[in-house]
Amino acid sequence: MKKGFSLLEMLVVMGIMAVVATLGFNYFIFDSSEKNLQKEALRLQNVLENLRMMSSTGQKVNGVLPKMYCVYARYTPESGYQTYAEFGDDAIFNSGDEIISTIIMDKNVVFMSPVLPFSLCYVLNNKNYSMCFHNNGQKSCGDTLVFQRISLENAKSGDFASVDVNLRSGVLEEAEFKR
Repeated sequence: MKKGFSLLEMLVVMGIMAVVATLGFNYFIFDSSEKNLQKEALRLQNVLENLRMMSSTGQKVNGVLPKMYCVYARYTPESGYQTYAEFGDDAIFNSGDEIISTIIMDKNVVFMSPVLPFSLCYVLNNKNYSMCFHNNGQKSCGDTLVFQRISLENAKSGDFASVDVNLRSGVLEEAEFKR
């Protein structure tokens, strides 16, 4: 009786291992891309909540109380967005405004809607929240538009996530994920 394995047996085992490894690798890649999308949607939700808190507490930026606290998303080589203090009334990021932070998203995650560029701003008037949304040259506040959905897409997998914002109250809805 011979000891050891034949060449055919070794090739069959290696083939089975290759198939199992390929399936596991694909699962890992798609699972991590879904987690990245979820992470970015939850991070956007947290950023918006932080801006709402800054607005409600009247946090000053460089010693001056801004009129609004905003998120600004535009086309950039690396996808992402900025938070800024709006010192005017236009809800458009310009040279008179102060950048608070720049957030770079995962390279595969992009804004799906609304159309870029856009600004979403928290305004505190007489202890009441309202929000303004500026897109395509049009400004809408909580008196004309009630909800705004911000959608993110994973360009690699096609999955998307969305965060709904109530423009009248500033309340964020739960982030929603779809495959």
